[in-house]
Amino acid sequence: MSRDAVEQRLAKHDATAALTCEKLQTKKITPHTLRHTTAMTFVCDRLSLGRFSQECKPSWRPISGQKSGKN
Repeated sequence: MSRDAVEQRLAKHDATAALTCEKLQTKKITPHTLRHTTAMTFVCDRLSLGRFSQECKPSWRPISGQKSGKN
C-alpha cells in the first residue's frame, strides 16, 4: 500500500471516529502517530508480560513501598 493510500485511509477513518469522539476533533492523527502508538503498546504489553530480558527493560524508580524487581 502506498504512503498516500495509507494517509487517505487513515484520514477517512479518523474523520469517522471524530464524529463520536470529541478528542479526535482537535487532534491530527498521522501514520507516524499510529505507528508510534502501536509500537509503544507492543513494548508495554511485552514488559507487563515479562518477555523482555532484564537488559531491555527501562530503568525507573519504584513508588515507595513497592519492590524494584531487582534482587
